[in-house]
Amino acid sequence: MTDATDSDRIRSLLNKERAARDLGLWDEMAECFGPDSRITASWFEGTGDEFVEASKRRRGAGEPTNFHEIGNIAVTINGNRGLAEAPMTIIARGRFGGLDVDIVSHNRIYARVERSKTSSAWHVVAYEPVYMSEILIPVFPNHTAPSTDSLGPLIDRPYRWLAYMLEQSGVTVDPELPGIDRPDLVRDLKAQQAAWLNDAA
Repeated sequence: MTDATDSDRIRSLLNKERAARDLGLWDEMAECFGPDSRITASWFEGTGDEFVEASKRRRGAGEPTNFHEIGNIAVTINGNRGLAEAPMTIIARGRFGGLDVDIVSHNRIYARVERSKTSSAWHVVAYEPVYMSEILIPVFPNHTAPSTDSLGPLIDRPYRWLAYMLEQSGVTVDPELPGIDRPDLVRDLKAQQAAWLNDAA
């Protein structure tokens, strides 16, 4: 098996996981995660299985459908371990202060993947985004965006609008997630990724 084949399978894995979540294909989404996977997002931290169940609950509770667009996926492989990094855009519709708005959030995803010991399949074992920037767009252009004064330490973070939407639904958002405005956290994340990859058996 060539590295090129493995790289293509890893790219397909990341695309499959995001598409499955967008479409509510929960069994297919669950197939993408390893048994000890760890997932971090603006609204969630836990295992891959817990992430699937939490996503299912949010959708069942009326969460607006979010869509994810993934750009070119860079893959680095060492034995049965790999790292995948890609730009990703989250497009989410919310309702703030009685106004319909679209949030366009740009970030980079960093995923650790491992090849199964019993097959050629790859699975996500860790997943974390780095937030870059975002735009809030009123669906009706003559409307004014709502105030975010209540966000406190999140007000200047590059995921403040996502945080605002989540806070409105009762979700507490970590103000210390990696982002372009926190290069120290991004350096730590990349160092942890590299150490994990280099420790491949």
